[in-house]
Amino acid sequence: MWHIEAAASYIRWIAMAMALLSAKMPVAAAQNSHADSNVVVEVIWVRHGVWSYEDKSQFVRLTRDGTVTWDVPPPTAKYEHHSGKISAEEAGEIAKRISSIDRKGLLKEMGPYNAYTDTSDELKIYAHTSSGAIRFTIVNPWPGVNIKPMPENVKAWVCEVCKLRARFTGERPFVDCENPLDSKDK
Repeated sequence: MWHIEAAASYIRWIAMAMALLSAKMPVAAAQNSHADSNVVVEVIWVRHGVWSYEDKSQFVRLTRDGTVTWDVPPPTAKYEHHSGKISAEEAGEIAKRISSIDRKGLLKEMGPYNAYTDTSDELKIYAHTSSGAIRFTIVNPWPGVNIKPMPENVKAWVCEVCKLRARFTGERPFVDCENPLDSKDK
């Protein structure tokens, strides 16, 4: 009889450990791997597909001096790395806008907000804000079959980085990006 009780206790312990390990934790200060305080924001785009396919590219990166870099997928298998420049003042304005985005409710992983067929996307965001460095992931931010609404602060992050990239690539920014941060000033 004690074997059954011991097994049940062991199973409960494992279940608790798994629940704790898989729990979504609040967003924390970024680790030292991105300790470059010159970075305003850096976003890595990770695409997942069938058969364990995973592809990573630099969605956009902005430094305080106004250097903007991004990757563009060409017709071949290798990404082309591009760079551009905005003024340091403009980079400072973007830094102020992202610092003003509400951090409440941000988790290390947010979403998924939409569902896609046989794929998923992640935007891994790292930023130095006026209140410190942060790192978090937004899962399936692009329009698709809507699973749940995207909170306004998460949408503000997506829109800010999409608009920055779009300035250089000519791509259409995220669908719902009608100046989400500017609207509260009006």
